[in-house]
Amino acid sequence: GNVFRGFGAAALEITGGDRKAPDPSGIRLENNEICECSRTQRTYAPGLRLYGCGTKVVYSHFHHIRSSAMRLGGNDFLISMNLVDHVVTESGDQGGVDIYNNPSYLGNIYSYNIWRNIGCHGHGQAGIRFDDRISGQVVYGNRFDDASDGTHFGGVQMNGGRRNVIDNNVFTRCAIGVSGGGYDGERWTKGMTNGEFRVKLEKQVNIYAPPYTTRYPGCETLKDEVHPVNYLERNVFVGDGVLLRGSRRNQLRRDWRFA
Repeated sequence: GNVFRGFGAAALEITGGDRKAPDPSGIRLENNEICECSRTQRTYAPGLRLYGCGTKVVYSHFHHIRSSAMRLGGNDFLISMNLVDHVVTESGDQGGVDIYNNPSYLGNIYSYNIWRNIGCHGHGQAGIRFDDRISGQVVYGNRFDDASDGTHFGGVQMNGGRRNVIDNNVFTRCAIGVSGGGYDGERWTKGMTNGEFRVKLEKQVNIYAPPYTTRYPGCETLKDEVHPVNYLERNVFVGDGVLLRGSRRNQLRRDWRFA
């Protein structure tokens, strides 16, 4: 029930839980208003920085933020029943929620949120942005309204990941519903085995052994998936644009488009 308003950079930073276990933090951010942030640092200064495992962000309103509403770094977060509007208004290559460059950030769920009036159009802004190899995310039951930049990014933007599920969402006033896809072939496999990613996937956590292989079945084979596949199912797209722009390997099943 708090109001966080008028910050020069990020308003909140929350860290909790154990990613190695993975063990949830037990933290719940509920019924707050976060707005008018990133006034001096206008890029990569979200309303909320969220790290660790298992924190829940629910029933909150993020608005009028020059950067992202949220930037995530971790596992098993629940982002649900929030209203996000007028964010990413002076930043590019970002989303209302942004998560970046670590394939072990598994198990995050984005459900029943409204993403509305995102970005300033034409510079790479999305409602939800999965950047560089982010995999195993679930986007369910969201409303994306004017949440696509109209040129490059859709309401949901994927860059390089696998096994993301985009299910039962509604896209209105979006030039693109979902954009992007997975890195193909050598770019994926070489990256997953270089020094940087061996630290992320074997040292910070270990996706090749329990408890990760138990909590996230099949994660141990992510590095071997040369051909990227993400799943779109039961989505509704209304308007003159396109539901999907990106990799042909993204699988569409039972999606509807209405002009």
